[in-house]
Amino acid sequence: MRPRPAPIAAALALCWVGACAGADADRTETAPPEWFATRSAELDSEGFPELARAPATTRAKLDPEHWDRVQADLAAAEAAMRADPRSTGPSDAPDAVAFEQDARAAIDATRESH
Repeated sequence: MRPRPAPIAAALALCWVGACAGADADRTETAPPEWFATRSAELDSEGFPELARAPATTRAKLDPEHWDRVQADLAAAEAAMRADPRSTGPSDAPDAVAFEQDARAAIDATRESH
């Protein structure tokens, strides 16, 4: 004889309700720490910042010539790779420290140019 699904579902629902009711009884309410209450009061007195007072300017220096050079360099590297993808391999790679120093220098130079 197969059990009917309705009584099983009802029994599971009652177990779930009982577990949820018992979970609330186990909680103990504690007051927040003093530093939290003090900081909350400070923030409440300051209010929310107004979006209209946010600065609308940016400090980014956009140099189109720099980005044209970067694009040309990338296009040249792509053309060289497409011409012979196996032309540079692990034997041609510099050591890791020198590579990292060169990469950081290139990033710093790029950062200063825009």
